[in-house]
Amino acid sequence: MTTSDESCPTCGYSDRDVHSRRLQLEGEAERRIERARMLGKLFRFLRLTHLFR
Repeated sequence: MTTSDESCPTCGYSDRDVHSRRLQLEGEAERRIERARMLGKLFRFLRLTHLFR
């Protein structure tokens, strides 16, 4: 392994492996964004219900 190979994070992987990992990471990011949105809606709802007590 040369020094340029060591600095390359995708060396030794096929394009298919890199692509599937990218799709996996994008899916995780989308789920986290959706979860954050839902938590924001939940806390907004809880804050409003607390104000109307």
